[in-house]
Amino acid sequence: SSLLTIQNRKSRPVGYEVKSRTSVSWASQNMLALGLIVLGLLVIHLSHFWAKMQLQHFLGNEGENSYDLVKTLFSNGFYVAMYVIWIIALCFHITHGFWSMFQSIGVTNNKWIPRLKTIAVIYSHLIMVGYILIPVYFFLGFGDV
Repeated sequence: SSLLTIQNRKSRPVGYEVKSRTSVSWASQNMLALGLIVLGLLVIHLSHFWAKMQLQHFLGNEGENSYDLVKTLFSNGFYVAMYVIWIIALCFHITHGFWSMFQSIGVTNNKWIPRLKTIAVIYSHLIMVGYILIPVYFFLGFGDV
């Protein structure tokens, strides 16, 4: 393999021009970083919410009051910032992953990929806005009723 590469370079010292047919989005270039952010904050989210509410009910315990728990956690600015960053990373991750999933199963024509990208952007941004409203609502004190 390396011998062929050396022979190829000797016979054509100029090199090859590579043209990309499609532009690569920021989200697709950073899927690993976005995935790690999503995974890390998912662990934090599960340990703060699922473990204190759902897991406790599964184990036969009372568990914490969900409203009080959300209100307490989202009164902390650091936790709100982490949560918002998590949701934004998740938005980019879903935006790329949604249409990429269809491309992986063979839907790669010029008619459907732009449609799927548009659906992915709309869907992921609606999810993002909805989930960001929750911590902002509590952080701004609207949940103190």
